[in-house]
Amino acid sequence: MRFYIVTAVIAILLIIVVILAVRLNSPYTAGDDQTRFVDKHGSVETSVSVQHADKTHDVILTSHRVWVHDTTYADLYHRDTIPALDSMATEAQDNNGDSKFVMVQRDYQLFITVK
Repeated sequence: MRFYIVTAVIAILLIIVVILAVRLNSPYTAGDDQTRFVDKHGSVETSVSVQHADKTHDVILTSHRVWVHDTTYADLYHRDTIPALDSMATEAQDNNGDSKFVMVQRDYQLFITVK
């Protein structure tokens, strides 16, 4: 009887080790769609950001790095000027711990669809 219990415990531990190994080697983090590393054998790594240019303009920057056989094949960049969003009041704190309301530019939300 004890042999079966020991065998069952060992089997459960092996299953747990296999599950952990698969999860740790997965490029995806738990709970979201971000990767920990890029498969550089054949992939396109894309980055999108919006930067404030001035009070009335923002710049959307899209960059692509193309990976082929573990080397960078190309780096592609595209910039577009877009209208800046309005300002909003938010609470800010200085180095002394004093806080006050200040006006800051709103940031764009980014939604990406991949097919």
